[in-house]
Amino acid sequence: MDILIEEIKELRIRNHLTQQELSDLSGIPFATINRLENGKANPTLKTLEKLLSVFGYELRIVRSKTVPHEV
Repeated sequence: MDILIEEIKELRIRNHLTQQELSDLSGIPFATINRLENGKANPTLKTLEKLLSVFGYELRIVRSKTVPHEV
């Protein structure tokens, strides 16, 4: 299971939310949340953003560019 999905599941459980309640709050279908938590699907970035926003978190992607080192 994706590490972020594991963390989101832990947040859901700690906040005493069912998968259905998380679905209602996030707008992500219940079936999608269920498949994600059971390792049967991979989340899109948009899905991760919506799920994390329920708990007040943001998904930040850091992109790094490798700059050639001049000798």
